[in-house]
Amino acid sequence: MKKRTLPIDTPREYRLIKSIAKQPETLHDLKPMVGSENVAEVKRQLVLKGWDIETIRFTMVDRDSNQTRPGRYILPVHMKEIAKNSLTAYAKAANDDSFKSDGENNYE
Repeated sequence: MKKRTLPIDTPREYRLIKSIAKQPETLHDLKPMVGSENVAEVKRQLVLKGWDIETIRFTMVDRDSNQTRPGRYILPVHMKEIAKNSLTAYAKAANDDSFKSDGENNYE
């Protein structure tokens, strides 16, 4: 039986899925991980391809004592296996040696 995958077409998409497959991440934290100042656009492109990426809002107080509601991107549980399969397929297609050598192949 063929493993279910969804498209990952760019290194930025790969890095976004790889990051949020491990744990929820804020937009602020994702910028250097993904390598883009416009992570929301990378997410939008993935959603158009069928990815289910949720934004969970939380309340925090900024340095000026104002309450804000930033969000964390999260990959829902039902997408974890698809993410694992898709990341593996992308890495194999790209012959990405860092995929194996970073020691972080845990997407759960």
